[in-house]
Amino acid sequence: GLSVDALISAGRALQLIWLIATKKNIYIQPWTILTFFWLRISLLDKSGFAKADSKKLMQIRSKFMSIFNIDTSTTPIFIFRAFRGKPPSALSQRRASTIF
Repeated sequence: GLSVDALISAGRALQLIWLIATKKNIYIQPWTILTFFWLRISLLDKSGFAKADSKKLMQIRSKFMSIFNIDTSTTPIFIFRAFRGKPPSALSQRRASTIF
């Protein structure tokens, strides 16, 4: 089931995937809005969504789970695409860790 420990384990696994992908010049593009919506509907009893929107989002979830052959008793928490591409044209500036 979904628990704090499960979410932490998933985060650790994702970090490892991201680091290995980066090392192999594979880019990861997160696309998690659907999983956030599904979690909100499931955990907060459809809070914040109109009935029709909630129904449509859960229909999309059902189709997603079917297409990727995912057990419906599990909860997807992160969707991403992985691809090879050109190196970034710009990098974000980093502060020295000593200032923290």
